[in-house]
Amino acid sequence: MKTFQDIISKLLILVGFSLVIGGLFSIISLYAAPYLFGLKVPDTQVIFNNPTNPDYSGALKFIQLFNSIGLFVIPPFLFLSYYKEKPFEYLHLKKGINGRTIFFLLLIYMISIPGMEWLIKFNGQLSLPDALQSIELWMKDAEARAKEMTTVFLTMNGINDLIINLLIIAIIPAIGEELIFRGVLQKQLQGWTKNGHLAVWVTAFIFSAIHLQFYGFLPRLLLGALFGYYYLWSNNLWVPIVAHFINNGTAVVISYATNSTSTDVELEAMNREGSEIYVIISLLILYLTIKRLKQNMAEEV
Repeated sequence: MKTFQDIISKLLILVGFSLVIGGLFSIISLYAAPYLFGLKVPDTQVIFNNPTNPDYSGALKFIQLFNSIGLFVIPPFLFLSYYKEKPFEYLHLKKGINGRTIFFLLLIYMISIPGMEWLIKFNGQLSLPDALQSIELWMKDAEARAKEMTTVFLTMNGINDLIINLLIIAIIPAIGEELIFRGVLQKQLQGWTKNGHLAVWVTAFIFSAIHLQFYGFLPRLLLGALFGYYYLWSNNLWVPIVAHFINNGTAVVISYATNSTSTDVELEAMNREGSEIYVIISLLILYLTIKRLKQNMAEEV
């Protein structure tokens, strides 16, 4: 039986792998980016201080891609190899995912849009007490910087930019973040607590907090919990990976199609009086659809 000390030591080792490999990849990308993209800058900090400069967008994307691989993709495999686990078996990556499940994941994403849009607006209106005003200002500054970076990434001038953004924003995060959060962290917590629900929500909390975008904390928390339940019900990591890809990838494609630099799906109906009815109806349909997907997953396990 796993003890609290066992799980903490394992999680610290996982964090250590992420920090070391992520740090190494970060150093490599920071040194390589200026040369690869022909930038005549003495310090890579110039790139980050001028994110809206189109001359630096390629370097920023390269650094983001390399850092994501180092932080999230490689560490889980090294962690499991360290404990002499077979990564693909432990992570349940040998199982496939059928078309019916993918259809349900896409349907759930579409049905959840009104509720998520309402939650995004609700979360954005939250404010801290006056005594914590300095923290709130820091949070707003971090949110503004994240939004500025998102604008840079979603400025697409052709199909090549779309493909690159799908790789950076959808494919790598879907694989890497699900590997480390659901595949390792959630599973380790579940093995220790013997409580799948607790493991799902603790992992979802960490998943949302680590993004450091506080005015999107609640939507990302629920999204992380949904991905966690997908894994809990299916025992197949490809399910949350595909769901994560659908969430991020659809936003990128919509941004490209509408020539927008926002990942939020704005609904005209949500700006009308009485829009709450759309949210209530969508939540009811969402519940029934998720329930049906859970039944399908139970039949396949």
